[in-house]
Amino acid sequence: MGVANDFSKLAQVTRAARIELSTRVLLELNNGRGYIGATDNISESGVFFTLGYRPVTINRGEFGFLHVMPLSGHRPLPCQVARLTESGIAIQFVDRCPLGQNSVLVPARFPHGNESGTP
Repeated sequence: MGVANDFSKLAQVTRAARIELSTRVLLELNNGRGYIGATDNISESGVFFTLGYRPVTINRGEFGFLHVMPLSGHRPLPCQVARLTESGIAIQFVDRCPLGQNSVLVPARFPHGNESGTP
């Protein structure tokens, strides 16, 4: 029991600090699936947002893009679905999505990592 308790304490220490923040976001997944919700909290490693219903066509581990709304002026953030709850989705930010998976909503807006689109 001592080891499990120590592990629990370690997990609490290493978990990224959460900031309560409410803003509208859109999770864009492949096959044209999109889910609009409101953020509940955000950290350096990810975000949890609520949909108001159980997400049934999403699988843990799927890659996608998180868009802050409105879409104009915000870079899509590559992410991976980390956890699903009865009313929301936890996503983890990643460096990039698998090769060939690109945002359909913002297809060529930031091709080289800058807003001008120039190399």
